[in-house]
Amino acid sequence: MKRNERSIYTRMKKTVTKDTIYCEIPTAWTHEARQAIHELLTITKHMHAERICPNLLTYEPVILYARGQSQEQEAMDIDAVMDTLHISETCWNGYKPA
Repeated sequence: MKRNERSIYTRMKKTVTKDTIYCEIPTAWTHEARQAIHELLTITKHMHAERICPNLLTYEPVILYARGQSQEQEAMDIDAVMDTLHISETCWNGYKPA
């Protein structure tokens, strides 16, 4: 995992709480980083990968995670999860507390 990915992972462990309803991670990150954050968000934070969309500020493709009405996903391989997500033009920008 790259240094900037590890620092963001560490920050997410502390800042994503039960009140966080949306969270996003770049699709261009290393597989190791995406997998680690996917497991963090799905297992520990009870969120689910919902869709792939561009970040509002950087236009970088991101995986949007949400806490809500969709069923929880198991912590399966992130590449397999990405294959099942639909691509959306709806943009989100980072953490959105409830």
